[in-house]
Amino acid sequence: MNIKNIYTDVLIIGSGPGGAISGYEIKKKTQLNVLILERGKSKSTKLKPYSSQEMDEAYYKGGLSTCIGKGNLVLATAETLGGGSEINSGFFRELPKKVGLNWKKKINDFSLNDISQNLKKIGAILKVNSNNKDEGKASKVLKKGSDKLKLRSMRVSRWIKSKKINGTWHHLRYGMINTYLKMFKDLGGIIKTNTVALKICSYDKIKKIYTVKCLENNRTKYIECKYLFVCGGALMTPEFLLNSGIKKNIGNSLMLHQMSRLVAEFKEDKNENNFGVPVRQVDQYMSKMTFGCSVSTKQHLALWMSDNNNLIEILKNYKKYSVYYALINSQTRGKVLKTIFNKEPIVFYNITKKDIKDNQDAIRKLSKILFLGGAKKIYLSSGNASYQNELSFKNMRELNIFINSKNYIPELSSIHLFSSVRMGLDENCPLNSYGKLKEGSGNIYVNDASMLPTSVGVNPQGIIMALAKRNVENFIQNIKTQ
Repeated sequence: MNIKNIYTDVLIIGSGPGGAISGYEIKKKTQLNVLILERGKSKSTKLKPYSSQEMDEAYYKGGLSTCIGKGNLVLATAETLGGGSEINSGFFRELPKKVGLNWKKKINDFSLNDISQNLKKIGAILKVNSNNKDEGKASKVLKKGSDKLKLRSMRVSRWIKSKKINGTWHHLRYGMINTYLKMFKDLGGIIKTNTVALKICSYDKIKKIYTVKCLENNRTKYIECKYLFVCGGALMTPEFLLNSGIKKNIGNSLMLHQMSRLVAEFKEDKNENNFGVPVRQVDQYMSKMTFGCSVSTKQHLALWMSDNNNLIEILKNYKKYSVYYALINSQTRGKVLKTIFNKEPIVFYNITKKDIKDNQDAIRKLSKILFLGGAKKIYLSSGNASYQNELSFKNMRELNIFINSKNYIPELSSIHLFSSVRMGLDENCPLNSYGKLKEGSGNIYVNDASMLPTSVGVNPQGIIMALAKRNVENFIQNIKTQ
């Protein structure tokens, strides 16, 4: 049976921040037909944020992707309409000046001012806000401890609005579904969910047409397009390109922010189970390391305290416990590979001795802040500890002795993945300075977290969107002059 091919001028793979802003800008400024494919589905609005049910429905592999290599890192990435914008903390950070100046050396015509202006425009659409009344109790602990140490901390602006009604926190999220994807559809753009883009089957050099093989609700479909934007994220973008036979420098430069978590116990109630991610970050050491509050639902508390002998008692008194994170901006690079034995991509990543030292240093600094903020006890994850005890510490002296004597390596995870298909002038970068694939003479673009030249050290979503807007505006300008 012949399967009729679908045609669109522009095919965008992935509906996350990079894909959503690319689709909207092209529809707004050109007459091109644009189709966005999303391998996930639109998650139910009834799901509680950060719940195990949300992870099952909206995360790739239920949020449990692992790396092969030293450190046993766990990775979490979205698989839902709107991508990470529909499940993350909503933090909207500026590009650190030090990172931006480094990028100017790596990318042609890169302007810090252009990125800043793009962030302002994007922030207005996402309704990014800085409401001082939405800072929860756990967040104020960081402020108190930081102030005592004279460390810089800030209430981070978000595209999530939070307010307390009758003692319960309520949140309104302005992710891609309610902003860029909605505007894209209003302009006539088309979105297909439950559709996996498998590979490029062929490229007609005369007509300059790509044929992409897809699975739509597990049925094979073929889509033809003139322009192809791959925006599947730091794992799925290299997977698609590798499946398509595009291999040069693809997937060999994956970077990520390493995160360790600890639990603080307080005399008073600090845990507001329904808050989500409290809004304060300690950025005194940016962009080397950042400290903040983590999700502290009962389920997450149980996850990070699973080795504790008193877990049941802790969960009964969960309001006195909150989870915090220490993030380090590791310069280690991993690899995203495809083999004939695995349908899914494999991630190789080895943490280095420097990573271990930096994680230990970050835990020490964060613990000191929390003790001064009012914590009466700090709990570490079991990590590489060879024995199962409570791993609890009443002061910095006890904690330092443990870390030094055991060469402690915490359990590590990451939700910020990028740079697996880098843009830049270097010959080892597969993309040019505007995200276009260097290999061949076609029209393939990467416009998501994969393209970042380096890691950024802060929550990257706003930065990714600002860079994606820059790139897609260059694309539009070029096709209008052809």
